[in-house]
Amino acid sequence: MFTIVGIGSFFSSFGSLEPPRYFWCVFVGVPLLLAVDMGISTFVFMGAVTRYMANEVAPVGTDVVNYMAEGTRGGRARHGRRGRQRLPCWLPGPPAPLS
Repeated sequence: MFTIVGIGSFFSSFGSLEPPRYFWCVFVGVPLLLAVDMGISTFVFMGAVTRYMANEVAPVGTDVVNYMAEGTRGGRARHGRRGRQRLPCWLPGPPAPLS
């Protein structure tokens, strides 16, 4: 409302020699309009942004876990395009029992 009143006052003063009386309303209305718009946009797009971030971060986390699991004995099953695979085991087995 402030923006409309301020702009209306500005254009209505063109026919007279008086300065616009309520032009200051534009300086109140525009920041208020932008703040409300940003608040609404934040809640509207919050789910989409969260899903995008999760889809960008998840493959990196999976790659880190797979890389770290390569050095363990049991390994971790990797599920990918080629199906289920076992990661290679680089550590030797347990020591032989002493008899």
